[in-house]
Amino acid sequence: MIITAICGHAIGSSFIIGHNVEKILKPFNIQNEVRHADILNVDYHNSDIFIIGKDMFRNLNKQGYPRHKFIILNSIVDEQELKSKLESLLRDKKIIN
Repeated sequence: MIITAICGHAIGSSFIIGHNVEKILKPFNIQNEVRHADILNVDYHNSDIFIIGKDMFRNLNKQGYPRHKFIILNSIVDEQELKSKLESLLRDKKIIN
């Protein structure tokens, strides 16, 4: 599974998100790759899941974006919010129970 963390410049907050994603997925033994992208260079065809903060989401080019693949976070540092939303999406995709 490929997960893309999106932020303003792909150098800071996307790495925080990526680190937390790996911690959350580790107990499930889900093979994953976390990629990083800035809001101007997101490729909507190369990931299974996209994670972005709501502040950045407002600035994202949404033309053709796959809404069903997006997790929009109120706070990128809130691990519980990320865990809840990521696990919910993974259950919807039948990847976890």
